[in-house]
Amino acid sequence: MILSNGQEIALKQVQEIEAVNDHLVEILSVIYPQVNNSKLCICVSLYCGDLELKPEGLPIRERERFLILIPIDFPYRKPEVWSVHTRFAGRPHVQWKRYLCLYQAPQTEWDPNDGMFGFIDRLHFWLKQGALDQLDPIGGALHPPATYTNRGPGHIIVTKCNTPELDETNWYGFAHIQKISDKLFNIVGWSQKKPDNHTGEVGAAILLSKELPCEMPEKFIDLIKELESHRLPIDFFLTILEIAAIQNPKDTPLYVLLGAPMRGIRGSKNKIQHLMVWYIEPSFANGLRLSLERYSKHKEISKIGEEVKNIVIEWAKIADLGWCKVLEHRPEATVPRDYSSSIKAFKNLSVTIWGCGAIGSFISMYLVQTGVKRLVLKDNSIVKPGIIARQLYFENDIAEDKVSALKNKLQQIRPDVIIEAQKVDVLDLMNDKPDWIGETDVLIDCTASLSVRSKLEYSKKSLKNTKMPVIISMLFDSKAERGMVVVAKSNYNGGVFDLFWRGKGEVCRNPELRNFSDEFFPKKTRKKHFQPEPGCSDATF
Repeated sequence: MILSNGQEIALKQVQEIEAVNDHLVEILSVIYPQVNNSKLCICVSLYCGDLELKPEGLPIRERERFLILIPIDFPYRKPEVWSVHTRFAGRPHVQWKRYLCLYQAPQTEWDPNDGMFGFIDRLHFWLKQGALDQLDPIGGALHPPATYTNRGPGHIIVTKCNTPELDETNWYGFAHIQKISDKLFNIVGWSQKKPDNHTGEVGAAILLSKELPCEMPEKFIDLIKELESHRLPIDFFLTILEIAAIQNPKDTPLYVLLGAPMRGIRGSKNKIQHLMVWYIEPSFANGLRLSLERYSKHKEISKIGEEVKNIVIEWAKIADLGWCKVLEHRPEATVPRDYSSSIKAFKNLSVTIWGCGAIGSFISMYLVQTGVKRLVLKDNSIVKPGIIARQLYFENDIAEDKVSALKNKLQQIRPDVIIEAQKVDVLDLMNDKPDWIGETDVLIDCTASLSVRSKLEYSKKSLKNTKMPVIISMLFDSKAERGMVVVAKSNYNGGVFDLFWRGKGEVCRNPELRNFSDEFFPKKTRKKHFQPEPGCSDATF
C-alpha cells in the first residue's frame, strides 16, 4: 500500500462523509495503488433517491455506484469519477461511455480547499442536473462533441472563416487550407467547386444539417455508420474524399472536415457548425486518388481503380480515426475578450504611428491585435543595443531600421493586416500642404518630442480647410509610472500642443494631481534625464 499525503487526506475525508451519513455515501471498497505515482481508487455508493427525474434526463437509479480516482497530488489536482455502467453513454459531459465530466473549467471551478467534501457535492449536483436534463441548461452554452486526439498526427487546425449557411440539407465541398508550419494549418475558405484562386491544399468538407452524438468514435467504420444515418452512404462519402484528394499533389495527406450544428445556446434555434478534423495519411490519400481511375476509358486502368477502391473500403472498416486538435477563430464561433474594450474603437481603421520606440512599438502591437485595417509606421531610427530592454525588439534586430523590424513582427501576429514601413523624420514631413497627412483615420504621435508637437500644431492650423484625422499624442514621466494622453478630434481647431497646455492648467490647479504636475510640469528644470545608454537614443520620457 503506497499512498501519498494527499491521497491519505482524500480517503479520510470520504470516510468522514460516510461516518456522518452512511445512507448518503457508502464506501464499498478501496483499491490502493501498488506502485508510486498511481491513483487511489475509492468505490462508493451514492444515494440518489431524492433527485427529481425527468423522462428525458439521465436514467438514474435510487443508488448509483462510482469509481473515484484520487491523484497523488490531491487536492491540487482534482479527482476523476467513472460510473460502473454505460447507462449514461451518449449524453453531454459523459466521455468514453463512463467518464463523468463534472467541471467544464477545472482551473477555475475546482477549489482545492473544498477537498472531497466539495467533490462529492459537485457529483451530487451533476447527477441532479442530469436527472433534469439540464447538464446543458436552457440558456447555457452547448457542450460540443468530444474528439480524442491521442491517435492523431498532432496537427493543429485553426478555423479562420465562418462556415457556409445551410438549409435543411447537408453541404459538401472543399475547405481551403493554408499551411503555416508542419504542425499548424489554417482554414481560410470554403467552396463547392474547385477553388481557382487558392494556392494551398484543400480538404474534404462535410457539413451536416442534423446533430451528431456527444462523443465521436475512434474507428472509421463507426463514423461511417453514423454518417449513413445522415443520408450519407459509404460510396458517396468515399467519392467526396476522392474528389478532394485528387485536388492535392501526390504523397500529401488529406484533411477531412466534419461539421454539425452543435455550437450555441441550448434552446436557441440558431446553432452554428461545430467543426472536427481528421487526418488521412499520404499513402491512403494516394489510394483515394488512384481509386478514381475506375472511371477510366482504358479497361485495364479501370480495373486497377476498382481494385484500389475495394482496398480503400476494406481499409475504412479497420482504420483508426486520427483526429486533429481544432482551435476556433471564426467570428461566428468566438468572441474576443476585448470585444467591449475602448481599444476596439480602432477596429478596421487606418492608423498612422509616429515613432516606433518605447511607446510606439507596443501601441502598434496592440492596434494590430485589436484589428486595424491598415497601419503606417514612421520613424527615422535604427535598433540599438540599449533600447532592447524597453522596446519591442530583439538582439537580432540591432542595426535594422525600426520600422522594418517592427513591421516583420507585426505581420507575424496578423499576416492579413496592411502595414507600411516608412523610414522618415516626421519633422521633415509637416508643411503647409495636406499631402503629409495621408489617408488615415487616426494619427498617433508617440515621439514624445516637444519639437514634433510644436510643429504639428503649426502645420495643423495652416490647413484650415483640410479634413484632419483624429490626432492622439502621449508621453510618460521620467520613471514610466504615469502617463498623459491628449486627443484632438478631427473638428478641433487647435492641436495636441494646445491640449497639453490646457491639461497643464487643469493638473496644476488640482492638488490631488500634485504628483502629475511635479513630473510633467516641474517648477524647476529637471537636470537628470532618462538615458538608457550614452548616445543610444534620446530621452523619450
